[in-house]
Amino acid sequence: MTRRNLDRPLTETEFEELDLDPPASGRLGELRAPTLVVVGEHEVPYIREIADRLSRQIRGARRVDLAATAHHLPLEKPEELLTLVDEFLR
Repeated sequence: MTRRNLDRPLTETEFEELDLDPPASGRLGELRAPTLVVVGEHEVPYIREIADRLSRQIRGARRVDLAATAHHLPLEKPEELLTLVDEFLR
């Protein structure tokens, strides 16, 4: 999966980025949907910062840090991730 992503070139025509007004990142506190934030213990710092912000600013968000896991949670710990998501959705 990763190799395929690295092999394909990104072009500016592949997607169009739209600016939201106001930006979504400043409106996390408005979310009312149940939210599960799952992040790997060894994830890169900026992704962990995003998880921190989501779990802090979304009211009632549940945060789970998976031990001995990095960026590819579904590949590294598929059963544990499936159990977390299944329990959350019930």
